Amino acid sequence: MIAFPSKIARTLSVPIVGLIVLLSSASARAQEGDVVPGLFITVQNPITDAAIKTMRKKIERAQAKRGIKKVIFDFNPDDSEAATPEYGSCHDLAAYILELKNNGVYTVAFVHGNTRRHTVLPALACNDLIMSRNAKIGEVTEPNKIPQLDEMEFYARVVGEEKEAVVLKMLDKNVEVVLGRKGGTPIYVDVAKAMQKDVNVAPASKANPVLPRGTLGFYSLEQAMKFRLCSDSLENRPAVKEKYRLDPASMEDDERPHKIKATRIDLTGPIDGNMQQKLKGQFKEVRSKKENTIFFVLECNGGSAKVAREIAEEIRDLKNDENDPIWTTVFIPNKASDLSVFIAFACNEIVMYKGSDPTREASIGDFEPFLTAGKSNDPSNTVEGLKRNLGEIAEMRGYSKVIVEGMLDKDLTIHLVRDRNKAVGTHEPMTGKEYDAALKKKDNQLQLIKTIKQPGSYLTLNATMAKELLIAQTTVDNRDVKEVYALYGLTEKDVRDSKPGWMSDFAAFLRRTEVSILLVIIGFAGLILEFKMPGATIPGLVALACFVLFFWAQAYANGNTIVLAVALFVLGLILLGVEIFILPGFGVTGISGVLLLLAGIGLATMEKAPESTEEWTNFAKQLVRYGLTLVAAGVVSLMLARYLPKIPYANRLMLMPPSDKPDMEGEMTMLPGAEMAASMLGQVGVATSMLRPAGMARIGDAYVDVVTEGDFIEPGTPIQVIEVEGTRIVVKKA
Repeated sequence: MIAFPSKIARTLSVPIVGLIVLLSSASARAQEGDVVPGLFITVQNPITDAAIKTMRKKIERAQAKRGIKKVIFDFNPDDSEAATPEYGSCHDLAAYILELKNNGVYTVAFVHGNTRRHTVLPALACNDLIMSRNAKIGEVTEPNKIPQLDEMEFYARVVGEEKEAVVLKMLDKNVEVVLGRKGGTPIYVDVAKAMQKDVNVAPASKANPVLPRGTLGFYSLEQAMKFRLCSDSLENRPAVKEKYRLDPASMEDDERPHKIKATRIDLTGPIDGNMQQKLKGQFKEVRSKKENTIFFVLECNGGSAKVAREIAEEIRDLKNDENDPIWTTVFIPNKASDLSVFIAFACNEIVMYKGSDPTREASIGDFEPFLTAGKSNDPSNTVEGLKRNLGEIAEMRGYSKVIVEGMLDKDLTIHLVRDRNKAVGTHEPMTGKEYDAALKKKDNQLQLIKTIKQPGSYLTLNATMAKELLIAQTTVDNRDVKEVYALYGLTEKDVRDSKPGWMSDFAAFLRRTEVSILLVIIGFAGLILEFKMPGATIPGLVALACFVLFFWAQAYANGNTIVLAVALFVLGLILLGVEIFILPGFGVTGISGVLLLLAGIGLATMEKAPESTEEWTNFAKQLVRYGLTLVAAGVVSLMLARYLPKIPYANRLMLMPPSDKPDMEGEMTMLPGAEMAASMLGQVGVATSMLRPAGMARIGDAYVDVVTEGDFIEPGTPIQVIEVEGTRIVVKKA
């Protein structure tokens, strides 16, 4: 080594230090502006195998989508206490966290509430432990319980020799922690293991232990910092996000809301269009009230698998909304039969009634009555359609498709097996054929736990089996939904009961196929009568009322397209008006008007403008349906025009303004036939009502409906028939 004179060293030290500071400052500024993709994960209390599986899928999805580099595990949502008594699930989560660390993911435990029992283990497994001012961590075992040797060994392996003694103090009250030295470095050690670990402990330290025997370790922030368990003190997620320079998307953890504002929705009856429309209205209300949690009480079955799939996707969309995600929990107090499984599988969490009597537990599945009821015209209700649609919904939630196949295949055998190669999610269902094939492999590590389905019946899961298969996340001992609320720390008064109001029921009634068709028929008939008999007024008002009710009912469910639908309908009315009053005849304008009327009505019944082939096909079907209603309306209007004037009292509905009343000097005759109309060609008569351009005229002794070429003609004006088309009589001023 070359020795420099002290004066030269002092001379060079100033610029060198300045350069170092400058470079450090530049490096810090570069790091400050460089955010990394990360993810917050809320750890469920207590930690369960299902929760680990869910967390794992969320992290894997975030890795695939955003390439996350850091994961923050939040152990205390709402600052609540976390304590998991079961060692197994916490061991598995800690093993998964170690796996993440080995794969280059930086893990952080955020503890901002008291954290006890084995929940401590995965928190210690992270790269960093962050605690809030009032948080405490420790007391892993019961005070008078002797800890298991294998548990203590795993805790020691997770934290390393430097922290071993203070961590084992959390498990064993007989550990006595003292401050010693190993190779000149201070270290906390169990006095009983000091010689074994080659740690020198001074007599004064032995006489004054840092943590004496008799109590379990339960450390405050200051103690955790002193023992180097905790690396920093932060109070909330934004502060943690800022410390680790995480991107904005890191705050989205797909878990339960931290401040719950909840509503309850009861689902009963068949899963059909009416249920779907009512749910849409209820979902709108949930969003308008800024609620973030929905409790579904599931007691429905039957209906259409197509509708059930659509409802399931709408429920999934609630949680996937980037702006206002909504957590969904479904409670099954009795049976979730056949198509109701779609709804259950779509929710974030399934809770089932278990009780004390195994024969009375809630169940999920039971497709046999649905499949044996008879063939359906709906292709989605076939076994193939059900397997495809329900399988996709199950796969999205991480449920095994083998369960779906068992619910729909009577001849299938299903085993529950354990794969010794897997640390997490070791219990999984497997078909008999898959199991037999796996046994033949040399590296087979499968252990048969039990057979859960034999050939000859469809699979139906009770609450116990559903929880074992990780289908149900939780079971309760009461059929009252209030017990589910309690799992979230809520009472009945904290949850709004969402029930469709009378307006929703009325709108659903008006949307029924037969009712909507009747409204359109009456509406079109009223329009035709109003155009045919100007000034009658009542038919026009009836038509207006029918179309207002029709469009309002559709808008209640399909608000996305209703503006366009109404615009098309109004444009169609304008074109028809032009055809009748300005350009008499029935040409392009009239045909376009009719098509626009039908398009507006058809589009009003759809949730969105058609895009796919199936949606265009459905739209075409609606046009045909309402086209037929237009024909029916024409027949109805002709019958009314023919017989209404002869019906006592009913003829008073045909009101006309005083200036439009015909001058009835002779006896009124009804509309002439084609032959009689043809005989009037060239004859001269007199207008008996205002022709605008349609109205009534007297030709000879007959009073007939006529239309001008577009001119308005006052009553009493002489007119002449210049054209006859069937029963249509065209006149002009004589």
